[in-house]
Amino acid sequence: MANSAYAPSGALFSVDEEKRKNEKSPHYQGNFELSREVIDDLVQQLQDDPTTDRAKFRMVGWRKQSKKGNTFLSLVGNVFEDTGQWQKKDNAENKKPIDDSIPF
Repeated sequence: MANSAYAPSGALFSVDEEKRKNEKSPHYQGNFELSREVIDDLVQQLQDDPTTDRAKFRMVGWRKQSKKGNTFLSLVGNVFEDTGQWQKKDNAENKKPIDDSIPF
């Protein structure tokens, strides 16, 4: 693969409805390149836990417009960092002790 002026990234473009073969055909398609750093991290995740067959990377995207005026998603993949963003967060309310005494 040739080096590019752009960092490894990708894009998802809408598939025209007339090009979709059936209801299960994808609505979007595109390509994605990952940096060596991300690939090394994916490999390390798999080596760290031999009981799994999955590894994660963080993906971010921006809605952009092509020169032809078509909207697409520009994507970048980064090393996975577990921020807990998708997990249920503990808040201060849940940590207050329960006062279950009966006031009489």
